[in-house]
Amino acid sequence: MNLPEPDAQEAFRRLDGDADGFITTDDLLEAIREYYFDDAPGSAGSWLLGPLESA
Repeated sequence: MNLPEPDAQEAFRRLDGDADGFITTDDLLEAIREYYFDDAPGSAGSWLLGPLESA
C-alpha cells in the first residue's frame, strides 16, 4: 500500500479490534459491519472506508 510507517501502524491499530497483534477475518468483518451500522466517525469501518453516503 506504500503507506508511511506511522500511517501503517495507525491502520493496524484501528483494524486489530481485539488488540491481539493480528488482523483476523473477524476484525475485518467487524470493520465492515461498523461501516454499515455504526454512525460513530471514529469507528474502524468509518475510518477505513469513509462515510456511507445517503441516497
